[in-house]
Amino acid sequence: MSHKIELTVFDTTATANEAIALGNPTDHPIATPLDPGPLSAPDEAREREYSSWACTYRGSPPVVGATQFVIGADPHNFTSGAAFTIFYERNLLQVCVENDVLDDPEEGLPISVVNAAVEQVQWESSPLTTKVQFHTAADGSYVFRTTTASSHQGLDLEKGLVLPENTPTFPHIDLSSLRPTHKVTDSIYVIKVSHGPAVFKRLDYGSMQEVNFFFDLPKVDFLLRPTHLVVDDRRRGCGLLLPYHRALSLSLTLDRHHPDAAKVVLSPAVAAPSDSSSSTRPTLISPLVKTAWIADVAATVAWLHKQNMTWDDLKTSNIVVCEDGHCRGIDYAPFGTTVKWNPPEAAQPGPRTTAADVFALGLVIWAVCMEVGEFERQQEYVCPVLVWNQAAPDWLRTLAARCVLDEPEKRPRVDVYDAILTERSRRKQ
Repeated sequence: MSHKIELTVFDTTATANEAIALGNPTDHPIATPLDPGPLSAPDEAREREYSSWACTYRGSPPVVGATQFVIGADPHNFTSGAAFTIFYERNLLQVCVENDVLDDPEEGLPISVVNAAVEQVQWESSPLTTKVQFHTAADGSYVFRTTTASSHQGLDLEKGLVLPENTPTFPHIDLSSLRPTHKVTDSIYVIKVSHGPAVFKRLDYGSMQEVNFFFDLPKVDFLLRPTHLVVDDRRRGCGLLLPYHRALSLSLTLDRHHPDAAKVVLSPAVAAPSDSSSSTRPTLISPLVKTAWIADVAATVAWLHKQNMTWDDLKTSNIVVCEDGHCRGIDYAPFGTTVKWNPPEAAQPGPRTTAADVFALGLVIWAVCMEVGEFERQQEYVCPVLVWNQAAPDWLRTLAARCVLDEPEKRPRVDVYDAILTERSRRKQ
């Protein structure tokens, strides 16, 4: 294991040109161009003045809620626009808007209330957030009370990491200097900076421990390291700047080839598969390229484990298909997980283990073979049935099945990468 974890994985049997052609579309067919319209708003609120909608709730069922949005923002400038936060709580009235919203949070605050708030209160222009307390009166009228206004940064609203006075000397870049051109997800944007395109990843709920981890990790070719910490005018950490690669994530690259395919649902191993859509899913990417990508990911996991670290949030959306056709990891800090990629033992409290990473690696092997970027699990924390098609090679099926075994001690360890190298060498002979 010692000598093989260097860069042997990039001695791929797939041609670089083939991998790049599959993984790097021109322009941005998988990202949403930013235009003067809203970035994300409810269907009934698609008015050009509102953007950057976000709703948060507390309690189960919810007893309080907040709706955040920006008015008059320039989508190509993160620091533009005036931000609103409308707060509301469960009302003693049996029938009222706020109770309806809290009973059905997916509906969100009606645009009629949003419009009324903007019209009736005195609000501050950028860079302040106007906070409004809202409730429905006994006569059915809307009552708004402006509380306080605090600084905001456009699309980031009030989120951000307060930096301590003794912040390490990371490379910094001002949020105001970023010019977003495409929205990839709610937290990831393609942006323009002075030296060209880059990727901005918002750091909504991060910690200094996480930021320190990213910048302190030794440089290695398996991982994409942040280049800068993005800060706002209040010296808050707003996000990380990452190198730009046209294909973006492995998840988007895989799903791009199947834009009309139904969402794949993995059934628990204790039940018969309820969804066989993946078994009839055509595979369009060369097996050599897919094997090379799997080897890249397995090598990354092996390297992290060799450093006595776990990935924790290994998934296809945290793997980037780079310009050279190879895959590299992002979000490899051990500070969070995604439930549908978790093994059964993750349902119990306790430290994350390397076996949990191996479980997620098994799902990545299956996803790459079947060209499934995103999927759902019918039952969380239960080993799933991996449904395959005829094109998936038997040795990768066997390897993935070993990785997702219910008992952590029965899963392979670093020999996942060894097994891939051994099989590839055997097939070359």
